[in-house]
Amino acid sequence: MGLRSELHPVENNGYYVMPQACYTLTLAERRAICNFLENLKVPDGYSSNIKRCVNAKEGKVSRMKAHDCHVFMLDQLAPAFRGIVRKERISEINKQNRSKQKIKSHVGTKSIARTIYEMREAPQKEDELPIYIRLWEKTRKGKHNEWQDDTSEELNKKLLELHEAQIRENGEDKLTPEEAYTKILGYRSGYILGMGPGPRPSERGRTNIQHLEEKIRAKVEAEMMTSLQEMEDRIKQDFDARVSALLEQRQLEDQADITN
Repeated sequence: MGLRSELHPVENNGYYVMPQACYTLTLAERRAICNFLENLKVPDGYSSNIKRCVNAKEGKVSRMKAHDCHVFMLDQLAPAFRGIVRKERISEINKQNRSKQKIKSHVGTKSIARTIYEMREAPQKEDELPIYIRLWEKTRKGKHNEWQDDTSEELNKKLLELHEAQIRENGEDKLTPEEAYTKILGYRSGYILGMGPGPRPSERGRTNIQHLEEKIRAKVEAEMMTSLQEMEDRIKQDFDARVSALLEQRQLEDQADITN
């Protein structure tokens, strides 16, 4: 699929070797972290003596209690790894991944999720284009109102055609950005194309909320149908019993008339 090519197996003399990820630490780096933890001093009662959990020779930390793990992840992790993480390598990988992007986005310091929130909160004008078209233009155009690439401009035309089709078929356009982008950009498992980092759909073309709503509706509908069927059966039984009782009473009255 071409994802994370730096982690793909590499052939070496007839054998395939798995490259290490950028966050993989060498023994020397692990020992440096362990030395930091061995010399760490904290206030009394802040946590247990983490030095007892450190094996500097092997570069391992073990037997930490839940509270110690919490303190380590919250307060001690960042200073322990300071100077260890290879920022140059991570930056290089990020640049390579960005260069492979076919559709470029321009959102500045704001995330796409924040941009959507602000657009939804703003008062909507009459005859205004739907939010998914305005969002696409805002995140795919530069400072001079020019498209970042030709692909973005072509996809914008398809979004406009989708909007016109919705108006023509339904009289209005109620598509959300997630639904519209899934129709135009396609589907990729666990990812909403064009939306950037954020919530992931549970299945094709549907968000988690929509999927949950449909499940609840189906459950309530099944329960109501069961209740209606039970009620109908009870009414039918009562009706049959009443008819039988009236019929029996009428037969007794007829026999009494004949006897008299």
